[in-house]
Amino acid sequence: MAIGIIQLPLAIKNDQVILARLLRSALRVSKETLAGLYPGLPKKETATPTATKLLKKVAEAKISLISMKTGENETWHLTNLPPILGKIMGYLGLNTGIYTGLVEIENAPKEIRER
Repeated sequence: MAIGIIQLPLAIKNDQVILARLLRSALRVSKETLAGLYPGLPKKETATPTATKLLKKVAEAKISLISMKTGENETWHLTNLPPILGKIMGYLGLNTGIYTGLVEIENAPKEIRER
């Protein structure tokens, strides 16, 4: 039991390091930098973002998914993906359609969603 408790934080830290390395590598290959990761310094750019800065930016985004029911109808609202998170997803090779597609599926008629 104690081993599992110790291993979880180590696994999370390892994932953070991998995320940062993947992003740094993509920035190096594209010869680009990323701005907007430093609080109070929106124009400050870096080619070596840390996992902590990346995760703080995701947390600051305050992404929410809201369901609204009126009678038989149910609609959903997913907050827009902030541009910096879209950029980060692009550098990591993730299609932003993964995110935006969630809304398209949830707003589809019920018979399509339940297939």
